[in-house]
Amino acid sequence: MFTAELWQFFGLVVVPLIGVIFGGIVYWLRKLDDRQYFSAMNSVTKSDLAEALRPLNERLIRIENRIETTGPPSAPVSRWRSS
Repeated sequence: MFTAELWQFFGLVVVPLIGVIFGGIVYWLRKLDDRQYFSAMNSVTKSDLAEALRPLNERLIRIENRIETTGPPSAPVSRWRSS
């Protein structure tokens, strides 16, 4: 069938070559994906980001106001009394 030299050639040349080809394809696809991501991010303006973050900012302000008005949470007195 196959000789030892042919198997050796296959293992030392063909398999790494296939790996290099597939690695190059994966690298190219990831680089293409990065390029699309950066081109999309370059078209985003500060007002777009502010609009997207407005609900989160409003929620954080409400939480902050609630903490300032109510004070720290208090534990039941019976929990701290040992008598």
